[in-house]
Amino acid sequence: MSMKTRPIAHPTAPAGPLADHGLRLAHAMDKVGCGMPRRQRSFLIGGEMRAVRMPPDLWLALDGIALTEGVMTAFIVEQVARRRAAGVGLAAALRCFILAYHRRD
Repeated sequence: MSMKTRPIAHPTAPAGPLADHGLRLAHAMDKVGCGMPRRQRSFLIGGEMRAVRMPPDLWLALDGIALTEGVMTAFIVEQVARRRAAGVGLAAALRCFILAYHRRD
């Protein structure tokens, strides 16, 4: 099932509660469902090679977290793989991890 999306027009003069974030929000909304290319990376998890596909921006975010925390990206991937709920794909778990990391207080 294919979903068609149409770009959201970028406001020239945002108003209201999103005035400070209007252009940034519109840009992010344009990216939703845009079919960004995925990049595949492989990791050794539990003695098995696992391939994970995510957009390049998410890999950059994950690599940035690893750099900030002083660990290898592979370490984070392995920890997320071990702690994810049953039935949750590794790429989905990594996306949730990235979001949770950046939302922490």
